[in-house]
Amino acid sequence: MVPAEWTLWSVIEVGGVLGLIAFLHVWILLGDDGFWSHRLIAECKANARCASELKPGQSWLPGGQVDHGDSQSRSFRQSLPQLVPAAAVMLLVSWGVRWLSGTAWPASSDKREATARSVAALPLSVVQLCWRLVSAVGFAWLVLGSESLLLLAAVTVHWAVVSACLGAQRCVGGARAGGCAGRAMPWLTTAAVWVVACGIKALAETLKRRIGFWVLLAPVADAAAAAGAPAWATDALVRGAHWLEGGRGSLPWYSMYGLVLLRLVSWGMDAQWALAQRQSLAEGGETAAAPSKAADAPGSRAREGADGPLGHAARVAAAHPLAAYGIAPLAGASASASAAVGASSALPPSGGCLGCARRTAGSWAALVGYTLYPPTLAAGPVTTYNAWLSHAKRPQTTFGAAGLAGTVGRAVGLVLCLEALMQYVPFFSLTKHGAYAGFGPQAVVLLGYTAILSLWLKFAAIWATFRVWALLDGVEVPDNMRRCVANNFSLVDFWKAWHRSYNLWLVRYLYVPLGGSRVGVVRQVANTALVFVFVALWHDVNPELLVWGGLVGLLFVPEFAMRAAVAPGGWLAWVRHRPWYRHAVALVAAFNIFAMVVPNVVGYTRLGERGSVRSMLWQLFVVGGDDPADPGGAPFLVVVFVLLAAGALLMLIAALAHTLHARQWASEPMAMAAATAHEKRLPPADSTMIFTVLVGGVQLAIVLLYCLGADYGEDAAAGSTTTTPGQTAVSYAMFQDVNAMMYLGFGFLMSFMSRYTWTALGATYLIAAVTVQWNMLVAHFWHDLVAHGTVSKLALSIETLTTGNFGVAAVLISFGAVIGRVSPTQMITMAVFEIIVYGLNEAIGVNVFKAVDMGGSMYVHIFGAFFGVAVSYMVGSAKHLGRKGTRHDEAMTSKSASTFAMIGTLLLWIYWPSFNGALATGASQHRVVINTTLSLCGSCVAAFIGSRLLRGGKFSMEDIQNATLAGGVAIGSSADLVVLPGPAIIVGIVAGIVSVTGFAIISPFLSRAFDLDDTCSVFSLHGMPGLIGGTAGAISAAVATTANYGSDVVTVFPARADGRTASGQAAFQAAALFVSLGMAVAGGLLTGAILKLRVLGPLDAGAPAAAGVGLYEDERIWDMEDVEFSDPNAPYVDTAAAGHHHSHSESHQALASASATDHVEMSETPMKRPVAAAATTAASNGDGHAEVAAV
Repeated sequence: MVPAEWTLWSVIEVGGVLGLIAFLHVWILLGDDGFWSHRLIAECKANARCASELKPGQSWLPGGQVDHGDSQSRSFRQSLPQLVPAAAVMLLVSWGVRWLSGTAWPASSDKREATARSVAALPLSVVQLCWRLVSAVGFAWLVLGSESLLLLAAVTVHWAVVSACLGAQRCVGGARAGGCAGRAMPWLTTAAVWVVACGIKALAETLKRRIGFWVLLAPVADAAAAAGAPAWATDALVRGAHWLEGGRGSLPWYSMYGLVLLRLVSWGMDAQWALAQRQSLAEGGETAAAPSKAADAPGSRAREGADGPLGHAARVAAAHPLAAYGIAPLAGASASASAAVGASSALPPSGGCLGCARRTAGSWAALVGYTLYPPTLAAGPVTTYNAWLSHAKRPQTTFGAAGLAGTVGRAVGLVLCLEALMQYVPFFSLTKHGAYAGFGPQAVVLLGYTAILSLWLKFAAIWATFRVWALLDGVEVPDNMRRCVANNFSLVDFWKAWHRSYNLWLVRYLYVPLGGSRVGVVRQVANTALVFVFVALWHDVNPELLVWGGLVGLLFVPEFAMRAAVAPGGWLAWVRHRPWYRHAVALVAAFNIFAMVVPNVVGYTRLGERGSVRSMLWQLFVVGGDDPADPGGAPFLVVVFVLLAAGALLMLIAALAHTLHARQWASEPMAMAAATAHEKRLPPADSTMIFTVLVGGVQLAIVLLYCLGADYGEDAAAGSTTTTPGQTAVSYAMFQDVNAMMYLGFGFLMSFMSRYTWTALGATYLIAAVTVQWNMLVAHFWHDLVAHGTVSKLALSIETLTTGNFGVAAVLISFGAVIGRVSPTQMITMAVFEIIVYGLNEAIGVNVFKAVDMGGSMYVHIFGAFFGVAVSYMVGSAKHLGRKGTRHDEAMTSKSASTFAMIGTLLLWIYWPSFNGALATGASQHRVVINTTLSLCGSCVAAFIGSRLLRGGKFSMEDIQNATLAGGVAIGSSADLVVLPGPAIIVGIVAGIVSVTGFAIISPFLSRAFDLDDTCSVFSLHGMPGLIGGTAGAISAAVATTANYGSDVVTVFPARADGRTASGQAAFQAAALFVSLGMAVAGGLLTGAILKLRVLGPLDAGAPAAAGVGLYEDERIWDMEDVEFSDPNAPYVDTAAAGHHHSHSESHQALASASATDHVEMSETPMKRPVAAAATTAASNGDGHAEVAAV
């Protein structure tokens, strides 16, 4: 469905889809309802009931009001402060118990030797069994109070009935030995498992709170009194009933029974299958008690992500000894098969039909520990009895320390996203109270779509939190939300990823026993509908949920039919090879998305509350209000369908192109190893598709955000009179100076490496163009959020463009640390993530600490340098990656490249006063220009002196290109302060000396000692001088008084107007310095980890360089096939004179000249490699003849 190579039609197709999506999104989001989030907030506050759900002052994030319209998210949020410490204490005890019982995390050798079957055969220690029982009952009492006794009673009743059936099945024997009774007993046991579990739920749903302790104990007390029992006994019963009634928890017991029902069925079915398997083995038959797919479905390694024989999938399929299910071992069974679980192993074996069903304390305790397991009691996820018991015996080995850390980080991120949703978008209250009556079709469609996303986020955050608890306890449970709900266009795939553990339970215990997918399409659809009817009844006996279950089951019909038709051998199999096939799939996918949205809106939100599916549909898509005959919304329905089809088409292309990229990734290194630069055009460094989708997607998102959240500022508005032409000219001049620094200065400065010259210039161009747009949005968002708690529209002006370039400077500084070791895709990814952290850091420094940093020593230079160094550390050195070096001494510079780099130095040096003073006004701007110029002069002189002293009596172009600029970095924080001219020069001199020392000594040491490659030594140019600048800013703030500032002291330091002292301002300056440093390092490490994802990496990661060309050299990124390479310092070779004879001495002279030049220039271009080879050949020929072929 995706072409093997990108043709003009492919580019037009993807570009057209992106453009269509952008246009329709803008039209829908703006439409006739205004800015979306503002409209939701306004509508909710206008509705009295909706507004009453917004609770101010309870948020974990700055500003806003928390939406309490959803009971699940509200109770989860309110219980977290108590849940986290309780879980921590229980984990500590659990780890201690594992250590005492010898079931701690196994060593690497034990992991390799153990299997799920061997673990299942182990007994559960008495200590572990007792802890599981006590912790389960104790946590249930903590959550449910006295009602936990009712839940415990329900578990005990189910255990007793099913255990009796299992014992009877064991006594009767298998299908051969027991005859008709043997064949019937498994069915009767299965019926008992389901009937008892579902019957208790039906009873609980019917009676609910009417099942009280007084109702249960009062008849007992009356009967005891009538029987002549002592008064104290009957009084004790009465007081006990009253005490239990008063000890009920905040949640009713039946609210937890839904998940307990699933665990009871799991225990009963696993026990029945284990018994049937052993009976079949004992009779010499096949072990076919459980359908083969019952193990495959939840146990497929590809589906579960299990890692080897101890993975979750293998543990699900491995049956335990019969005693683990409360069944006496079969006669003649081996000792290992008869091993009991925990305390049950101490009980003597008993004979007879009734004895084999004996209620052993060990099996009951294990069942209670499983059904009431604390991490999964309240919300799940659901795991099978086999898997839980196996993890209780030996902890999970799928997730190591890094995997657990990633899982914890994901859970924290989801909880924070849920908190942001509840605070800034009152969706739950809006839909709960129907405060959307005035919405047009655009807003109603968005509301329905938001309903699904909000449900996903709520459940994902809750389930991820409890899953982390279980994993830390050594119990692996499935991830309930494997991917975002928006990342689906197939009903089957959607339900495999939504409540994943429940889906696996349904497949194992209901869908596969009913026949699964091995039957015809009609029965397959019937089985699916039956499963979803059960799902609806399991949630609640509710007409809307029954409609939901029926709709979902029916909507599987077209998908199953189409899958069967286009499958190999199907009557439509031929369409898979047609070029329009992916477009047809996109149309079907759009229908599937509607099929997912509509039933879930009916079942889980209040959008369809007015009585029927028909009313919900016209409310969603018809403008004309309550008249179902009004077709006003029908055109909009078509627009939404086209939008969904376009989005699905883009998802298909991206997904299949990623598959193509992976294949190319695997095959390309072998092809490259056999190629040479002049025999084959080198392939690109990374995937063209991934780059196109990523950069195009980022730009599309920026376009949408500007359409929705940006406008001209007051100065730029039509008819504005707030600025004079003179002020505009000054602002524009400063902006142009800063622009020149970004696009010319930084690009030329990093072009000193011959291998990366074009990349330095071109990538700077691209990064700056993307970053300046992104930074203006992100910086405005963070500043508004931190300062005011709300976010307004971005007001654009020349000053906004200038501040946008400050973020560009930070990103380009970081880019200098990794140039030559990242692909274009990784460059843009780094820029996107860095700006997010950069904007937050600047907002904290400006609005919280109120620290002054006019020239950006802290917010720009320190942040950019340490962020880049942290990313460089995570990406790895060139040596570590198997690439050619990118340090200055290995980067193959040349005289011409260094000359261009010096042009960049001069441009930066000249325009640096404008960078430091672009946002200053009046006298402050004059001081910035003077102080910056003097400091630059000082660093320039110091750089020349230091270079001569540290480089053996000669100047180093590397030092002069960089260290001469250190004064501009160091004076940044104090540029607008009254530091006096002399100290300004001193700051520059110190910075110049420190910077030269960094280039000559410190950076090489870091490279040797820590394998830390910093390509452009941004640590020496921006990092260390930035630290000097931040320190100078704190000192200048400490000595700032009205004596030297006059009334301007409150202008320069706004916090001084609020009573802050000079020493207090200095302390906050230092705090901003350390926070910038910490956020830069943390953000850089995280971003570096993201850059190492395979999808963003090169096609030939880990492969040797092809034909002497490094992975990210210009020839791998730029089309240089027709470029003629020449260098004025290269040895002259007359290609027209190829074949002419030269004297032996002339050949040696040419070789010496080429070797000397290569040592100085260290440049390997496609032109010079054949020349050097020819010179070597000439030197080795005995007759002194040389031939140089023209290239």
